Amino acid sequence: RLPIAVIIENHTQARPQSGLSKAEVIYEALAEGGITRFLAVFLREDTKVGPVRSNRPYYLDWVSEYDAVYAHVGGSPAGQAKVKEYAIKDLDQFYNSSAYHREPKAGISTEHTMYSSTDLLRATAEKKGYKKENEITSWKFLEEKDLPKREARVNNYNINLGFLGTFKMDVEWRYNADTNSYFRFNGGEPMTDATTNTQIEVKTVAVQTVNKSNDPSGKGRLFMDTVGSGIAKVFVNGTMIEGSWKKDSRTGRTKFLDSAGNEIKLNRGKIWVEIIPPGSTFTHT
Repeated sequence: RLPIAVIIENHTQARPQSGLSKAEVIYEALAEGGITRFLAVFLREDTKVGPVRSNRPYYLDWVSEYDAVYAHVGGSPAGQAKVKEYAIKDLDQFYNSSAYHREPKAGISTEHTMYSSTDLLRATAEKKGYKKENEITSWKFLEEKDLPKREARVNNYNINLGFLGTFKMDVEWRYNADTNSYFRFNGGEPMTDATTNTQIEVKTVAVQTVNKSNDPSGKGRLFMDTVGSGIAKVFVNGTMIEGSWKKDSRTGRTKFLDSAGNEIKLNRGKIWVEIIPPGSTFTHT
């Protein structure tokens, strides 16, 4: 199956979002105004998704790792230009309106009401001729440690991320040894999926430090240096592995390396990648 990559917003009016618990991989990065935005990559499971929001150029570097179909609602001029330049398998709502719908809600601004589904996006992609076999460079995976060893650990490494500290963007991941997974809290509250009414739970959290700069448009938009290398910390099995990230090209796979330069093995299951700029509030206990 073709991966489906969807931009899903994280404004407080967008919560609880639909579909995040079904994504195989989610990238979270700042957009403008201190608010984060998600790129959710779906492959095996199908679900309603949204609210869908607009494209920014750095998300395309992650879309390109999977050669994924890309679902979004318009975007910044820089981002939209890159969609054409990179020949992205594009499902922009502006040109594929039948694949999306509004769900008006009392007290919620219109921009927070656009939804779709992976089924509908996949069908639309097939009509556009995007359906084909797709090769993805895999990360490396390990077998989960047995429960008694996990319970014996002293440091379970709960994770706290401040981002810019505005609009309830602060993130906490709490490790649970019983499930060997990390549960997400956003703005001090459990983050749930509206389609399942369950809390977001993942098997691996990677925190990737990426340099950012300002888009000269003057509208507060950002650029991020997602190709290259930098500091990374990977949380898995209640432990933290310090190391680095490396991405050799736009289409190349981002790899997480330990201090010896070996690729870090992740747990099979849902994976969340947190993209933070240098100097962000980031603690783990």
